Amino acid sequence: MNKLTVLLLALLTLPLQASEYLIGQMQPWSQVVIKAEVDGVVAAIDAELGDHVEAGQLLLQFEATDARLQQQLATANVALAAADHRHKAKQLERLQQLSQQHTIAIAERDEQWRQVDVSHSQLQVEQQYLQIAERQLAKHQLRAPAAAAVVARYAEVGQRYSVGDPLLLLADLRQLRVQAFAVEQDITSLSVGQMLCVSVDSLPPRQLPIARIAAAPAVDGRGYLLELDWDNHDGALRSGYRAELSLPQQGQCVMGTER
Repeated sequence: MNKLTVLLLALLTLPLQASEYLIGQMQPWSQVVIKAEVDGVVAAIDAELGDHVEAGQLLLQFEATDARLQQQLATANVALAAADHRHKAKQLERLQQLSQQHTIAIAERDEQWRQVDVSHSQLQVEQQYLQIAERQLAKHQLRAPAAAAVVARYAEVGQRYSVGDPLLLLADLRQLRVQAFAVEQDITSLSVGQMLCVSVDSLPPRQLPIARIAAAPAVDGRGYLLELDWDNHDGALRSGYRAELSLPQQGQCVMGTER
């Protein structure tokens, strides 16, 4: 989840020349939709639209009274099973001493062995139930999987949601990928490593090398996909910005108004 994509959706009908350019729009490419993991009512939203969050930061909470009660019940059952196992183990020690003195039947001692084994297994079962209850309780708190920005919020406090419903959209804006589509007659004149100019309003144009070119055209008919990487750690670019992609003129980037 470390990148975004600038989708430059334009279809060229003539070979790409120095005076031609593509106009597109920045769109998130690498993004994470935070979805509900439980059925329930949203109790609190801890991250708002536009917030920058760190990995592990609390984003949203569901009402968790029932889940918390289940976890407390499972904790009590573990304590009961542990106490029962300790009691049966002590009984076994006593019967083993009596068996050595030949005051009880061997069958009675063996039966106590069986009860100790059963109680130990029951304790393990209750411990597993406790882990399940704790995991279920944890699902009522949603946390950021990585550092990102909140670019969309679908959830509302007090609203009921089902498992799989989208609640928040996160995207990492620190690194962008510029994507463009070129038709067959254009792609033959382009190659990986070739420099192109990418211009955004209010920002100086930047020359970037073509990082990747698709080996086959897109199935939707837009042409061959090519990609350029844009470092955006300064946060200058946002989703929705228009961008201009063109060939340099005599090694220099020229703004659209200067052509």
